[in-house]
Amino acid sequence: MSHGCPPNASRPDVPRSAQDVLAEVLRIERCGMIRPLWRDLPDDDRKRAWRHRAAWLLKALGRRGFALHREDDPS
Repeated sequence: MSHGCPPNASRPDVPRSAQDVLAEVLRIERCGMIRPLWRDLPDDDRKRAWRHRAAWLLKALGRRGFALHREDDPS
């Protein structure tokens, strides 16, 4: 399963990856709703660090038999 992170958070027509959404949620949980908002952050080391944490968490969940999915995903 690929968790690639195209910089598409500001494009509502392109679905975001689970990793990207989880990275945003982890940042909110840790820091609160701070500025710049996730969608306004450049695709730089700050986002990469949060995405790295999200990737680790997704892999750890997968090793334990859990996975995240979109509620509107028909698969």
